[in-house]
Amino acid sequence: MKYTVTGRFAEFGVGQQLRLAAQQIDARRHALEIIDKAKGSVSAIALLYFKQGEEVDLAVKPEDLPRHLATNLTPSSKVPAEQKQQRTAARKPEVASANDAAVDDLDALEARLDGAEKAYAEALQKQGLPDDRDLTDEERGHVVSEADELAAAKAAYDEAVGA
Repeated sequence: MKYTVTGRFAEFGVGQQLRLAAQQIDARRHALEIIDKAKGSVSAIALLYFKQGEEVDLAVKPEDLPRHLATNLTPSSKVPAEQKQQRTAARKPEVASANDAAVDDLDALEARLDGAEKAYAEALQKQGLPDDRDLTDEERGHVVSEADELAAAKAAYDEAVGA
């Protein structure tokens, strides 16, 4: 019988036999022993977790489900399709906003780096120092704040992009 996870998640132990969709098998291949690939029959060889809205097929009647599963699973025939879609759609903006925040952070780091490079170049020009070689300690003393900001901006940007 097909069940939909209506709780936050459903946990299946080692040895549990399930029928899963191909995408579910691919995502959990490391924790499954495939019994019949064509039918999607598998056996868990490690703990398996299914998130809210996912469907699993079990050979167990609803009244025979263990309590921890009975509270998190509902027969799929009793869960409206639009309710499943709403749960999935409700999660997608969170992911998108997290990605947007990461992009915004990266944009801010790039802007900081550009500003620091410009300020450093202006400070070098103002002090009449060359920009094509490393500065001596005495020369660096004239542009120390700009050099420190540039180093900090580069480090933050490199860390963000994984360089």
